[in-house]
Amino acid sequence: MRQRSGFLLIPPSLFTLPFLPLVFRIFGEGKGKSEEEKSIFIRSFTFLLEGLLMSSPLQDKSKAFALSIIRLCNEVRSSRRETVLTNQLLRSGTSVGANIREAFYAHSRADFIAKLQISLKECSESEYWLELLLESGYCSDQAVLAQCVEVKKLLIASLRTAKRGLASGPSR
Repeated sequence: MRQRSGFLLIPPSLFTLPFLPLVFRIFGEGKGKSEEEKSIFIRSFTFLLEGLLMSSPLQDKSKAFALSIIRLCNEVRSSRRETVLTNQLLRSGTSVGANIREAFYAHSRADFIAKLQISLKECSESEYWLELLLESGYCSDQAVLAQCVEVKKLLIASLRTAKRGLASGPSR
């Protein structure tokens, strides 16, 4: 491990999200390290983790989608008095972002992939309920469906990338 500008240099291949807890345990325990080295590692790790978790387009877009779903469901319930479809949409639409958030704290790459796959299923289910609401005339807001499709595309791309990394071994 080399040090530059107050940050500990750890191989970037170890910083894929599913391996962050492992990296923290290995390098952050502090066995045989000075207090300064421990402090530098903690600052580096915190900076990296915040950057990864705070700047995820997938998380941002899935949260915006969930908020749009909540607004849409409330509007349809109050103006059209429809609850069966909106209850299903509310469950699946908010579950997408929750599972994505959970994936960022996965125990392994396989767990990360599994959580993203659950999110993709929930997203697909949400797309179905939105199509029913639109085609039945309960709703006319096509923008929410477009958001759903965008999140679905991001999930598919993320899963492809994660699976490619899984196939090439744990060091990626």
